[in-house]
Amino acid sequence: MPHRVYCLDTETTGLAHDDRLIEVALIEVTPRWSTRLAYHTLLDPRRPIHWAARKTHGLGLEDLRGQPSFRHIADELWNHLQGSTLIIHNASFDLRFLQAEFARARFPSVITAVRSVHCTLKLARESVPTGRHTLSALADYFDIATGPQHRAVADAMLLARISRRLFRHAGVSPFQP
Repeated sequence: MPHRVYCLDTETTGLAHDDRLIEVALIEVTPRWSTRLAYHTLLDPRRPIHWAARKTHGLGLEDLRGQPSFRHIADELWNHLQGSTLIIHNASFDLRFLQAEFARARFPSVITAVRSVHCTLKLARESVPTGRHTLSALADYFDIATGPQHRAVADAMLLARISRRLFRHAGVSPFQP
């Protein structure tokens, strides 16, 4: 199986340790930085969504009724992640939620599935001389137009566009074998 590189983004019911994923997106990027949507799903968390999270991403329980639970998509998502390289902005946040969801579905650590993880927040803090390192601030720094944000597909696509410039700026590559 060829080595896949994905920009990953998630949305959650909140920020607490027991909050749940409600959206996951993977944008596959090639060594030439072309992109394609590789995976996207909404998830029914079967629990309330914190008002601040809803204000950020705009998703409420009414939007998620009838969507699968994480347990129902775990195999498919695991298969995508197997052997891949992940590019994630603030990787510890998304990985914490992915790890908790996979653990509830009785999967091993998500870190055992992937080849490597690149945290663009960490990379930006090390190589971009700006006070803020949010996706919006990095888009401004690299003069990249932004559209709607705070939904998994839009943020993962923006991350792919920023990553192209950020990795070049930092002199590293996520595509190394």
